[in-house]
Amino acid sequence: MSRAGVLHPSGGGLSSNGGSRARGVCGVWREDKQVALDELIVACREAADRYRYDAQLLGESAIAELFLRLAEERQGWAERLERRLRELGDMPSVPDPEWEVLQNWKERLRAGLGGSAPEALLAAREEGEKALAQALSQALQQDLAPAAREDLQRMQGLLAQGRQQLADAHASRA
Repeated sequence: MSRAGVLHPSGGGLSSNGGSRARGVCGVWREDKQVALDELIVACREAADRYRYDAQLLGESAIAELFLRLAEERQGWAERLERRLRELGDMPSVPDPEWEVLQNWKERLRAGLGGSAPEALLAAREEGEKALAQALSQALQQDLAPAAREDLQRMQGLLAQGRQQLADAHASRA
């Protein structure tokens, strides 16, 4: 069922997934495709931020290097998608900093209490990639311009590669 648009106010209002952790323009009517792209942008930015934070927790290691590569890739996706969203006449939201601080503390506790920081952080990033894949799937269901659809399909392949790299890194530690 498609709607003409949804109210997507600042601080997380109604959206295609029932709520958002993004802060955006207050009281703006958006089409579903704008909401889906915006939520994907926020998910990409959050993923990039999480990867960078977790890489700092790990220090110098192969996993930290992988996290930094994936952070840069997801940051690049967010920037490209922001251009696509602007082409639709909309402005992107930004991740909620309070939510990110809570996530950072949660990951730090999980890594500290779990006994093995690398395994805990790899598992958390694998879960994060699943959420990113879900946001990407939602965006791919929208009626997008061919260039935007091509970007998302390219992202889908790169996301699968990143998920495999995480799974391989996790398996190699077992």
